[in-house]
Amino acid sequence: MKTTVIYAHPYDKSFCKAILDKVIEGLKAKGKDYYLIDLYKDGFDPVMKGKDLALFSRGKTVDPLVAKYQGILKDTQNVVLVFPVWWMGEPAILKGFFDKVFLKGFAYTQGPHGEMLPALDNLDKVIAFTTSGTPSGLLCGSKAGECIKAAFFDESFRTVGAKQVIWTNFGALPLQTPITREGYLEKVEEVIKAQA
Repeated sequence: MKTTVIYAHPYDKSFCKAILDKVIEGLKAKGKDYYLIDLYKDGFDPVMKGKDLALFSRGKTVDPLVAKYQGILKDTQNVVLVFPVWWMGEPAILKGFFDKVFLKGFAYTQGPHGEMLPALDNLDKVIAFTTSGTPSGLLCGSKAGECIKAAFFDESFRTVGAKQVIWTNFGALPLQTPITREGYLEKVEEVIKAQA
């Protein structure tokens, strides 16, 4: 099984892109096969439309990218996420990815009392690298950080079957020096080599 990298940033000169490049370097250095889901470059439409909702209860889709992403995730052991924290949450395109891709029958089933039961038991680990303008101590230790961790990582990924979630945020991004940024990029590559 492969590692799947899910990237959600539209600007090729962003620090998130530098993180993505280090993730890929780390995977290649480890000799790990990987998929790259670049939501913006793929032109993924995150908006749930009436035709999507008409099929939602049956776990079906009309979006060919959703079907492609589901096939990739079925062949995935570890997921690596790279995205910015905007307004104390993930970019809309990434939220839409979960809304449209993590469908019933694919990512979860429902138990007799309506509880969600994991269906992606092939997922071992989720490693997330985020950036924020807010310092990491303020973001990760705040209610917003708790919400990101609980709703996005714990509920979204653990609910569908991921066994471990690792989240690293590079905060106060506009204030960081080139040396600090380079140090973080080295840490990213080390984490990938050790964990992915």
